[in-house]
Amino acid sequence: MHPETSASTRNYERHLDSAYAFMKNMVFNSVKSGYVGDIIPRGEHHYSQYINNHYLYAIKKTADYKIMVNATNQFARQD
Repeated sequence: MHPETSASTRNYERHLDSAYAFMKNMVFNSVKSGYVGDIIPRGEHHYSQYINNHYLYAIKKTADYKIMVNATNQFARQD
C-alpha cells in the first residue's frame, strides 16, 4: 500500500494509527512511503532534522503494527 502524504507530515502523523490499523485489518503487511514536493510545514526540507524525526516516528509506528516499510526518497546519499 502507498498512502499519499501530500508532503504534509503533521497531517500524515495524525492518521497513522487509523491507517495502519486498517492495513492490518485488510492484511496489507507493507507500506511504501515517500514524500514528493515541498515538505509541509513550510521551511522544512527532505533532509532536515525535523523530517528525519518524522521518518523515525513513522517507522516506529509501523513496527507497532508489524508492518514492513519500503522507504523511498528518504535518505541522502553519503559518499
